[in-house]
Amino acid sequence: MSEAAVNPIEHRQRILHALAEVLLSKAYNDVTIADIASEAKISKRTFYEHFENKALCLWALCEKTSEQIMGVIMQAYRPEMTWSQMVHGITGAYLKAIEDAPVLMHSLYMQLPSTGEHGLVIRREIGERFAVFLCQQVDALRARGESIKALDHFTAIAVIAGINELVLQFMMDGKPEKVTELAEVAKGLVHAVTHLEKN
Repeated sequence: MSEAAVNPIEHRQRILHALAEVLLSKAYNDVTIADIASEAKISKRTFYEHFENKALCLWALCEKTSEQIMGVIMQAYRPEMTWSQMVHGITGAYLKAIEDAPVLMHSLYMQLPSTGEHGLVIRREIGERFAVFLCQQVDALRARGESIKALDHFTAIAVIAGINELVLQFMMDGKPEKVTELAEVAKGLVHAVTHLEKN
């Protein structure tokens, strides 16, 4: 199929997929626009029609990946779950999604902050997205009568940031394929901030 026959949305998806593929064999700083265009089987001109530079492409890939991880989490979510079951399910799903794509996740975790202030903004927005989801689940279960403490937004962000810092440590130690080993610690963090002391 020629480039002209491919619609813009498909072009964009091919570019993002191409960057993810290139990152399997090259460090982000060594990746060129030509590498991405070649992998996507498009011209460099077509690349620039969608992204001004490779940092914008990485940011878009990060957003897409976070949406995919949220999708994995939602597949593990069941409204009838108890809080303990839900914490087990969503933390396990989150860490497994990261572990299943170790090279890509290593690039996103390690390189995103180096792409400038906007990269940090994206990282913050992604963290907040997961924090909102966590707060919503606590609110829903409390309304259903579950005996857990209310969770405010800033505490939820701190929990997500703590889990992500642990993931980053594993990335820096060269163990991205062992991220699920953090499951018990991650669950412990969530339970610690929602545990309701009984009088």
